[in-house]
Amino acid sequence: MKQSIDQIRKEFCKKIHENCFVQGNLGRDGCNLKLTDISTKRFIVDFDHDEFPLLGNNTRCDFLLIADSGKDFIWVVPIELKKGNIRFNKILSQLRASTLIAEQNISSNISAKFRPVAAARKMSKIELRNSRIQNNLIKFHNQEKPIKFVKCDDKLTNALR
Repeated sequence: MKQSIDQIRKEFCKKIHENCFVQGNLGRDGCNLKLTDISTKRFIVDFDHDEFPLLGNNTRCDFLLIADSGKDFIWVVPIELKKGNIRFNKILSQLRASTLIAEQNISSNISAKFRPVAAARKMSKIELRNSRIQNNLIKFHNQEKPIKFVKCDDKLTNALR
């Protein structure tokens, strides 16, 4: 079964308010990611929007990007943005919680590439070491991927390589 970007968006729309979808570049609190070279056939869920339904313990990342790759798969990218230092354990739990939301709304039969992303102005050596030592993997359907760390103001495509 091939699920299109539009069909996936409709699934999300059944559960969340239309205002929770954002356009343009991703930004929060002085940390931005540029969407240059990302397909315009995409949608972005803002998990921190006031109208996003609160779920469970309310832990979640900032955004979820679903984008056509221009090939035979879609990108599923949970994103956490930090203007200061990253606290690894916190962003790990935020990205995992949002990935569960994505799994509930995207068929496991869809051809998708998954990449959890965290962007920050800086990352301490201790947190960087923790991210390499600890279980840095996040599972989406049958894929387990490590968090890709990038700097604020980078292109998101740098994280997808």
